[in-house]
Amino acid sequence: MVHEEVPIDIYWTAEILQPTFENKFPALVYVLADSDDDGVGEIFHYNEAQLLSGFNFEWFMEAVKESMIKVDLSMHMKNDGRVRNHGIAFRVRRNRIPMCFHE
Repeated sequence: MVHEEVPIDIYWTAEILQPTFENKFPALVYVLADSDDDGVGEIFHYNEAQLLSGFNFEWFMEAVKESMIKVDLSMHMKNDGRVRNHGIAFRVRRNRIPMCFHE
């Protein structure tokens, strides 16, 4: 049964989020590329790569408060009534990803 009229508050404490993000992202390779279609498929020309490390949890929390990072609850109900849950994603614009790291 779906209750669209009942608001639901969902939250995580900083004590839960911080170790989760720090364990998941001890480092990240951030790659910038141009893409094109050669008629067969998409091709890439890699321009730059950066090794990012040291997840910046303080900036992350501030970015969430300022709505620079959005929470995406990727769940829907199929026509037969079954629920399909793709999980939860934190979305940030690509150009802000480096800000999530100290180095």
